[in-house]
Amino acid sequence: MLVPALASAAGAQVQVTSLGSTATSSSTSATTPVSRLLRGQVINALDGGAVPRVLVQINSRSVLTDYQGRFSFPDFTDTQAFVTLTKPNFSQSNSSSLGNARQKIANLDASIDLKIYPNATITGTVTGRDGLPLSHVLVSLKHGVFDQNGWRWVPVHSIQTDLHGEYRFRQPSGRYQVAIGYVARSNDIGEAILPIQFPPSSSSNTLDYFEVENGQEKHIDLRPRTGIVYPVQVKLDSQDAQRGAQFYAVTSGGEAFQVPAQGGTQITLPTGTYTLHARLENRDSSLEGSTRVTVTARQTDPAVIHLEPSAVVPVELAIDPASTTSTNSANSIPSGLQAQAIQQPDPRQFNLRLHNLDSSGLPMAQDIALRQNEEHGYEFRVPPGRYRLQAGGGGSWWIESATSGVTNLMSSDIAISSGGSGMPIRIVANNIQGMVSATVKFADDTAAAYVYVIPANPSLAQINPLVVANPGQATATVSTRLPAGSYVAVALDHRVEEDLRDPEVLSHFSTGTRPVEISASGTANVELDIAQEKKQ
Repeated sequence: MLVPALASAAGAQVQVTSLGSTATSSSTSATTPVSRLLRGQVINALDGGAVPRVLVQINSRSVLTDYQGRFSFPDFTDTQAFVTLTKPNFSQSNSSSLGNARQKIANLDASIDLKIYPNATITGTVTGRDGLPLSHVLVSLKHGVFDQNGWRWVPVHSIQTDLHGEYRFRQPSGRYQVAIGYVARSNDIGEAILPIQFPPSSSSNTLDYFEVENGQEKHIDLRPRTGIVYPVQVKLDSQDAQRGAQFYAVTSGGEAFQVPAQGGTQITLPTGTYTLHARLENRDSSLEGSTRVTVTARQTDPAVIHLEPSAVVPVELAIDPASTTSTNSANSIPSGLQAQAIQQPDPRQFNLRLHNLDSSGLPMAQDIALRQNEEHGYEFRVPPGRYRLQAGGGGSWWIESATSGVTNLMSSDIAISSGGSGMPIRIVANNIQGMVSATVKFADDTAAAYVYVIPANPSLAQINPLVVANPGQATATVSTRLPAGSYVAVALDHRVEEDLRDPEVLSHFSTGTRPVEISASGTANVELDIAQEKKQ
């Protein structure tokens, strides 16, 4: 479906010198390659200074730049040049979504600069309650990304603080969180360290992050709460759960962490008030429960947790009768997809999951995956809460509707109560699609285009861009198959880390959008200029 990506914002000051005699006839030039000496320089995109020891890869050849940032490729005979720059703590692009992707040098006879961007620097100091630095504390860095699975946090690095309690990361531009996990006993102070995150957790359904750009310095000091731990006896009302249960604590500030249990039912925590969660998972059932507990330096009362079975939500899959069948598939689906289209879809191919909107950061309940039961049906096992149904691509099949009773899950959340069986989720699949063909007009300084085709009606699947590199010509065309319906198309010079299905997000690019109507078995053609994001 995707055109191979070729993206980066870069250039090179390259001098192209022909060696040897020039061909005198068209027949000779067609068979005799022109030998060139490619010479150029890699410069810092922010201050213009030369950057030494950069690995410059052009096609299958590579070389390191010298102390003046210069490089050369003698006897270069290729008719096209694709360049990649690699150096620790530098990025070839100013966009975190592009990374070190290849860039095409459109004109081999033109001078062009190869620019490289220094990564951002994220530093800070970790101190205890007395203000003194905490050494050997593990600080983690997470990168917020938006892809076909929606918003998610990807761990990128962890580093221990030094003797002065300091930490340091070098990262490309992007959205990040820094955090310290729960430490049951620190070797430095002999006390527990409670988890802390920057920015702090929010009770709203929004992502909490800070943004950095290449070359920027960001200083973030962390001061976690520390304290001596005290024993807490946990009593579960299920004998089967006395061993094997997992315990999670949530602080009054909303930070969640797993608490190891000793002997199956005894945990230790610093003084304070927590919400204590217990979970027991086995093949046949899932048990959940929680309670509030206040830990003191004196004898803490036992924490009694009543366990209830998670709700079982069956998933039913139906096929729209209008879907392509073996008797009418030849005229509507390409031959390479006919076998896949005729075959009945499996619910697992849609990557169905329930995203918990009330999980308070608990890792055990953020995204619930679809599972197969003993009767070879499909179901979700979920604790009580409010959920949003999400899905991925399903090959030639797509989800036409998703309902739970009278609730339309394409646009609404689902509330699930504790225990028993929930209302079934009914999925209706269809495989009738049309074609969209987008022609993008390129500017000379645009390395790649990201074409987004956004459905006008609610959709469970995230929107993946069609990616096309600047071919060195005025235009380039990309095509893909999509369900019939109304869409809005937009071409951008970068990958969007927002949900373009949100009208407010899409309005940032309203001047460059084009309406598209895709009909079954038809082809919709649209011409797009590279749209620029409005400054907020």
